[in-house]
Amino acid sequence: MKMISRRIWKERFQNYTKELMKYLRYIFNGHLVFVLLIGMGGLAYYYSEWVATLGPGFPAEWIMSFLLALVITTSPIHTFLREPDMIFLLPLEKELKAYFQKSITASLILNSYVSILILAALMPMYVQVLNGRFGDFLYLFVLIFILTFINMKMRWNILKFQYKSTLYQDWIIRFTVNGVFILFLVTKAPYYLLLVMCIIIGGLWLAYEKMGKVKLLKWERIIELENKRMMRFYQIANMFTDVPKLRNKVSRRRWLDWVLSFIPSKHESTYKYLFARTLLRSNDYAGLWLRLTVIGGLVMAAFPAIWAKLLAVILFQYLTGFQLLTISKHHDTKIWLQLYPLQQKKIMNGISELLTISLVIQGLILALVASISFGIMPALILLGGCIVFVFIFSLYMKRKL
Repeated sequence: MKMISRRIWKERFQNYTKELMKYLRYIFNGHLVFVLLIGMGGLAYYYSEWVATLGPGFPAEWIMSFLLALVITTSPIHTFLREPDMIFLLPLEKELKAYFQKSITASLILNSYVSILILAALMPMYVQVLNGRFGDFLYLFVLIFILTFINMKMRWNILKFQYKSTLYQDWIIRFTVNGVFILFLVTKAPYYLLLVMCIIIGGLWLAYEKMGKVKLLKWERIIELENKRMMRFYQIANMFTDVPKLRNKVSRRRWLDWVLSFIPSKHESTYKYLFARTLLRSNDYAGLWLRLTVIGGLVMAAFPAIWAKLLAVILFQYLTGFQLLTISKHHDTKIWLQLYPLQQKKIMNGISELLTISLVIQGLILALVASISFGIMPALILLGGCIVFVFIFSLYMKRKL
């Protein structure tokens, strides 16, 4: 049975890897990689300049402990389970020990890549403020790697509990313990404090293992978490290509109905109204627009030079516009929409106008944030740059559509 368990896991992992690579080819296409490289290069440059200005009073230890504890506590477990497994594999739960062990091992390796990136980004701050050494990277990573493994084992056992409130309580406990341990670690606290935290973490691990042995897996919850994780990836991939497996979530959002009152009740505005509804109600598009606007505002605020702020704003407007272009294919599978007596050109013009308006609103919001933080003149420069970019992008968008 152990051989069958390993064979099932191997097939699932290979299928997952194949599907992942298939969509990554579309996501990391040439021009997006070019834009990301420019953006990451600019961020790295200004981050290094900003770190050089930090003094001993900067709370680097709190930022490091918070971010690393967040990454460790939320490390997901990739089980690759599907809905039919509740029927076909549930009776074999006790024989699937090797399957789940391999899932935890593979997840640990994948999560470690994230830990490496976060820790590498925080190392300059650690050296500048806490008088650390870059040579401590390996030592810190090994301890974080071990802590991540222990957290994943504890999370696996807590997933067997019935009530969701137990999951929230577990998350708070582990996040607090992880944060305190990392805080002691980066501040080079006395060894007896680290020893006390190791005893607490070890005690929690043993307690979780003991509680988990007498409980069975909650297959519905594990499969639900796996589906949510895959849906998040499909949402990203859907910005670049059609994803047949994507399940779109729609929210009513009655409080945004007033926005639609600006669209005239004309025959030519039929598709503009339809896609405006789609943009407001669909989590894929509304959530994307909101997230990129917030992140763009934060990145813009981090740059001191006005040209860097303008570059950051244009970068995020490009990412927003490029990814919102997929809305034009949102209703392609609905045949009844083809009954509308509208020319294809008018349909595409309506979509183009809608996306242009959404980018202009995003630019106005970012300019407003800049005016509050940096004054009127930088805000006007940013707004002017946004308008020029939106005009150029609208020409590209019409050709693309």
